[in-house]
Amino acid sequence: MPPFAKLRRSPFVSVLCLLSLLSLWSCDGGTTACTDNGDCREGFICATGQFEGECVQYVPVTTCGMTFCDRVTQSCIDGICVAKVGAGADGLASMPGADASTDAAELGADRLNAGDDGALSSPDLSADLPVDLPAPVVVITAPLEGQSFIDERAVLEGQIVGLYPQSTTSFTVDADLTERALVLDERDHFRVELSLPPGRHTITVHAEQGAFRGPTRVSQAVGFRLDFFVRRRAAGFEMDGAPFRFTGLNTPDLRELAFQAALGGTDLAVEVISEARTLGVRVLRVPACDDRPGARTVIQSAPDTYEEPGLVALDRVIAAAGDAGLKVTLPLVDGTDALGGINQYLRWAGYLAPIQSDKRLFFERGPLREQFKRYVRALLARENTITRRRYGEDPTIFSWEIFTTFDAAGTFAPAMAGAEVADFLGDVSQVIKAASPQALVGTGEVGYDVNPTLYGRAVDRFREVGLIGLFDASHAVAYSRNIRIGTVDYAGLQLVPDALSFPGDILSYSNLGADWIRGHAALAATEGKPLVVSNAALNMAILDAPGRRQALDAFLDEFGALELSGFVVGNFHADAFNRGNDPHGFAWRNQSAVEDPNNELVLVIQGAASQTAPSP
Repeated sequence: MPPFAKLRRSPFVSVLCLLSLLSLWSCDGGTTACTDNGDCREGFICATGQFEGECVQYVPVTTCGMTFCDRVTQSCIDGICVAKVGAGADGLASMPGADASTDAAELGADRLNAGDDGALSSPDLSADLPVDLPAPVVVITAPLEGQSFIDERAVLEGQIVGLYPQSTTSFTVDADLTERALVLDERDHFRVELSLPPGRHTITVHAEQGAFRGPTRVSQAVGFRLDFFVRRRAAGFEMDGAPFRFTGLNTPDLRELAFQAALGGTDLAVEVISEARTLGVRVLRVPACDDRPGARTVIQSAPDTYEEPGLVALDRVIAAAGDAGLKVTLPLVDGTDALGGINQYLRWAGYLAPIQSDKRLFFERGPLREQFKRYVRALLARENTITRRRYGEDPTIFSWEIFTTFDAAGTFAPAMAGAEVADFLGDVSQVIKAASPQALVGTGEVGYDVNPTLYGRAVDRFREVGLIGLFDASHAVAYSRNIRIGTVDYAGLQLVPDALSFPGDILSYSNLGADWIRGHAALAATEGKPLVVSNAALNMAILDAPGRRQALDAFLDEFGALELSGFVVGNFHADAFNRGNDPHGFAWRNQSAVEDPNNELVLVIQGAASQTAPSP
């Protein structure tokens, strides 16, 4: 009699059967000689190895907390034995066609036989088994559906329930169909730390029962969103521990497109955002202001009166950009009349036909400045109706810029050397920082200054063509002073050649544009601040499409050579929407290749974006 024969007849046989891990024990109180499985009664197989020549019962179990589960019929979930799909009420597998002669083979590669030397070997599995195994169940415990993560990476966790041997497990990310191996522990749990870019993602976990027939493959998906704040690090930006450089697009009508979509129209805003993402763009510049009382997209219709439809359109833009993994820069007041701007504040104050010198009332300390500061506080305190995040706490917002653009020429005397404007920018930037300490702040200025000697030889060409006024206080703005404001995080610059009165030929545009960038970049570097070209736009009435491409190439070459932090190109529109009314506009024509000459600047932008894309 084998050494364990008496033990197998003892009263503790049933307990020991459950405590035997992947063992072949006879639990019937006796043994039966055999040469193959056909010699054994139901529930038993003819053993090899230690019990060779005896009919033994196969009782595979697995540890589960402080107890053991029957591996055939149960799974361990959080320390509790749970019946597998297809297991009967008696705890036995109720799979069709299961019998003693096929039991070991049907249970797969880890239903093992003991050889002569006690080693375990896998049985020979047939691909044409007479049994259909039930599909496994994929349980994803993290992340939760719809969960948002800020400044942390997501972890995929869960368990595969009812998984049989010779199975495969994998997962896919978003629309990428490449399956990545999903490793399970001894309890069929999985845990994967995900390294993904910002945006909305879908992870799909797949489990397949291997060689068995039937409904063996199942998939379970979970959607979630990641976002990270961009922070200033020395003379650059950083996101999720990595340097952040970007190519961006100025999108002046994006909020209007979102407003139309809210009324039931085609969501062209989402299309524009999708196109930007396809091009590799990382930041969109979108005005966060509209002070035109009669406009349907108005945000501030009267002093301290804010209109919800216009704000909801902005909510939609921010939410859609965040879902796509893009950032937004939000200017707070228009320096022109296009969106009401400073002149509308003056009209509210009783100046019905404001002139340039009246604008000092907006910049000076007084009621108009305080009204604007209240608007800034209200906007940063707003809770997005879609994301439920407060604007001041939303990492999708890359930065706040005080102006879309502005020029104080004729507002203050040149002798003041930009002091009034600097005081205004310092005051408003403090309000932004108080409401949102982690926010990045820019001024939205053009780059005018009060002292050309600060720029060295970079101003030589400007002097030759009679444009030294850009640097000699004629515009009453001191770039060199503004970038020293402690609550301003980066040096901003705009490059719209016709607005700067550049001679209208491609050579002048290219050379003067490069000098404009180079001179301001050197000054920003002395202050240890990043430089962002917040809008570079080219007038189609002055340069044809090839000329615009050539000029933009020259600007971007300078941007790349100096390794500047950001470069925003304007003005990007939805195909055929408002483009004809904007001399600085361009679009990506629907259903066309990027290389199509009719797309004008799109290919150039894609090339620049590839140079600022994050490392894989």
